[in-house]
Amino acid sequence: MLLRPLARILAFTLPIVALCSTGPPVNAQPADAPALQDTPARYDDAPLSAAEHVSAAAHRARRDMLLNALPGNAVALVFAALDRTRQNGGEDRQGGDLFYLTGAAEPGSVLLLAPGGVQVEGETAVEVLFVPQRDPAQADLGIQRVVSTDQFEAVLQPVLVDADRGDGTKEGARTLYLLPRADGVPQSSAVAEQRALIDAHRPPAQLSSREARTVFDTLVGLDSPEAYAEMRTLLGLTPETDPTEEGTQMLAAVADDAVMQDVLDAVRDRPTFDGWTAWRDAFLAGKPDTRFLRAYLDQARSTK
Repeated sequence: MLLRPLARILAFTLPIVALCSTGPPVNAQPADAPALQDTPARYDDAPLSAAEHVSAAAHRARRDMLLNALPGNAVALVFAALDRTRQNGGEDRQGGDLFYLTGAAEPGSVLLLAPGGVQVEGETAVEVLFVPQRDPAQADLGIQRVVSTDQFEAVLQPVLVDADRGDGTKEGARTLYLLPRADGVPQSSAVAEQRALIDAHRPPAQLSSREARTVFDTLVGLDSPEAYAEMRTLLGLTPETDPTEEGTQMLAAVADDAVMQDVLDAVRDRPTFDGWTAWRDAFLAGKPDTRFLRAYLDQARSTK
């Protein structure tokens, strides 16, 4: 089974350093907000259960902690479940993530968090909840701005289109932070339209399968020369080694994926960690980050 060895590999390749603040607090935690570990931790199975209700202050504290952990140029988006049935059935993890951060669970909603702020109707906001028109503004949630999903494109478009400085670089470049895509999203849904807007400006790496995405995230998440050297050995990407059993399974999972073959070639051709990170950062430039939020929320929601 591929996923069993990958679980062991991911344990050292996906750093929990993502949970650390990247600078001074951007949104101080309210003094009256309950500590994160004192509130219910998981909403995977029934996020709408009254038994798991926590206060708006607790949700606000969770958002503040995430804002403090994000880089200053980040724009993080968390989408609601497609419908209540999927969310309550535990099939759509993002629905539970949205509820964990906001207390909102209306299908079609989107939470935006941006430490550097975005413009909403002429004002700067670091947190915005987009809700469908059928759902009234949920002022009691304590979110800085709650607006209709009709404004999603107007708010996000300036973030996606960076100003060209004329020298091959971009001015005010923002990095998108997204959760891995849920399966089975209908093309006619609001979520599909919202993701299409993002993809038009910030296309993700076009990987052919979930297994390829797992291997891709493992490789780009390597955070030390030691981890990189161990992975090159495991995959048999050095002149002196053949792949281990785990490495053979990983390679088989991505054998037909063109993007992953380019990534593996880069690992094979770059014996040093510095050489790999330079290639990786150039490859990922402009692409959304799909690793940070998942690692952060999984750790936060498992903390009691």
